[in-house]
Amino acid sequence: MRNMQKLSQHFSLSNSVWFAISIVSIALLLLVLLSPAIADESRSGWVQAVGSIGAIIGAIWVMNTQHQQVELREARSRLEREVRFLSSIRIELEVLLDGFQKTTGISSVPVPEALIEQYYIPPSAPFTIYDSLAANIVDVQDDLKRRLIIEVYSKAKSVLVILQMNNEHLRKWEEANSLPPEECAARLTRIERDLRSSAHQFWNRYSETVAQIETIKNTFPN
Repeated sequence: MRNMQKLSQHFSLSNSVWFAISIVSIALLLLVLLSPAIADESRSGWVQAVGSIGAIIGAIWVMNTQHQQVELREARSRLEREVRFLSSIRIELEVLLDGFQKTTGISSVPVPEALIEQYYIPPSAPFTIYDSLAANIVDVQDDLKRRLIIEVYSKAKSVLVILQMNNEHLRKWEEANSLPPEECAARLTRIERDLRSSAHQFWNRYSETVAQIETIKNTFPN
């Protein structure tokens, strides 16, 4: 929106300049017509010269106005694409976070000491909108917003990777529990250490992701 305002101000200033030039040209023409210092026999030549200059200025003014209109249309189109993209990103992240929390029972409040004791099978293509519209990120004029989008999706993907690793630890835990007691004790100790490590990574990355999604909810268009 600020870019559109700056562009409109630029065009307004440009139009003011051309308007001033036109006024000066008209003033010169009137000066030629009314000035007693110019002989009658040369007055027509002066009028023709000033008229030619005015015609050139008028043609340039028309071309400049048309160019400004094209640039304004393009700027509005870019702004509309940016708003649609940001809105789509916001909606996808809100829906994904809500669905994840309902499926897992995990809230937005991190529990750093808690192990992830349930399997989570992520969707095969969780980030459909972002994957299909990623090229449109060039329409986002704000560098901080572009960076935020890239970061939040990167972190969200890493959350899913961590959960897949945790799934593997849970599978190994179940296998170890089926072994005789003398064989499973040491293995369970190692697996529990792995589970705590993946839980620590999960809660750190998950809390960062949730915080960034909250920022997007508060700053991106609906």
